[in-house]
Amino acid sequence: MTVINWLKRLMPKKALTHQAYQKSQFIPVPKNVLSIIRRLQNNGFEAYVVGGFVRDALLGLSPKDVDLATSARPEQIRKLFSNCRLIGKRFRLAHIYFGKEIIEVATFRAQKDGREEYSKEGIIRRDNCYGTIKEDAFRRDFGVNALFYDPIKKVIIDYCGGLKDIEAKKMRLIGKAKLRYHEDPMRILRAIRLCCKLPDFEIETQTHQAIKSKAALLDHIPNARRYDEYKKMFCNGHSEKNYHKLKEEKLLRYLFPPLASYALQAQDKQFYHAAFVNSDQRHKDQKSINPIFLISVLLWPVFMDACTQKQQQHPKHSFLGMSHEVIDSIFAHQLEALAIPRFGLEHIRQIWTLQYKLEQRRPKTIFGLLNHPRIRSAYDFLLLRAANETKLKETAQWWQDFMESDIELQQTMVNKLRKKRVPRGKRKHSSTKG
Repeated sequence: MTVINWLKRLMPKKALTHQAYQKSQFIPVPKNVLSIIRRLQNNGFEAYVVGGFVRDALLGLSPKDVDLATSARPEQIRKLFSNCRLIGKRFRLAHIYFGKEIIEVATFRAQKDGREEYSKEGIIRRDNCYGTIKEDAFRRDFGVNALFYDPIKKVIIDYCGGLKDIEAKKMRLIGKAKLRYHEDPMRILRAIRLCCKLPDFEIETQTHQAIKSKAALLDHIPNARRYDEYKKMFCNGHSEKNYHKLKEEKLLRYLFPPLASYALQAQDKQFYHAAFVNSDQRHKDQKSINPIFLISVLLWPVFMDACTQKQQQHPKHSFLGMSHEVIDSIFAHQLEALAIPRFGLEHIRQIWTLQYKLEQRRPKTIFGLLNHPRIRSAYDFLLLRAANETKLKETAQWWQDFMESDIELQQTMVNKLRKKRVPRGKRKHSSTKG
């Protein structure tokens, strides 16, 4: 029996009989969202705020993105809104534009009826099947994400027990956990991410037990989708929580294959911790987070270990020349899991190779380094390393003083370096472990 036929046998054949539980509740929604819902309802369609916005509002968090669900088909939505654009292949969506703001509106999805397209592993590839609000609720992933809110009537509609899950602080898949993971293995990573984001939440027992048997399917997910999920996990203010949860569940290798066989040293763990704290604080301060920078942090111990081994094998080779070969090897392995953009790979390469130049502090090249497009990232990287590497503290402090000085003082600092310059043959690069 093929995987697809097995999945179809598990699909419910009877109509859903669950009745909706309704709860009166006022949740403030943005005025543009309210205007969309009002226009859809005035034209005879059902329309609701759905998913994470409702969930976060009930948990006292600050909801950000707002998703809407409606009985109107995408083409009908486009006729009602001149500022609408239709997108998507797997499932058609409407994007309604208000200047730079985009509000996503999806049509209710139906139960599976055999018209879906699957990969040979049984993962859904195309799914344009429209249905009712009840069917849509049971098609959603987790109970806490299947809550519908009508801001006109000020009522929450719950078909799947999402309100009870919020009260119990449980992340529970709707339906049979193994089947839902098989349909879309990314739900495994989503369960981890939401548990780390939502205060005191845990993964419900059956939802958790199914992870182990279905985790290998993550290898069949396109690396572009995994890269998008990595950004959500590590740039959401809970990067350290997500990292440790992925390690605990033995899932880290599906995002970072080079780390699967690498044993972190205490110094590496401290380095990670410093980077995660810095990233999470930036999110809290509403500052931008560069996902590429965190990848450079996570893969740095692997890079340094490989460089050390290669330098022991070829002691006469230059560090920079050897490092590019190591970097290419790491990138080839890493790209199997994450579709890191080409500019991102180059960014990582420059951060790593600039560490050597920052440590060397050659007087002739120092002012030239200030004009390098990645100097700020490399400098921040050096400061993170110095927090846990005693031998780098003096170098990092020098660069910190240099960056904060005016041009005259900078010239004085460089002149002092010239006077105590060590002969070429006696230099030693500290970016090799030992």
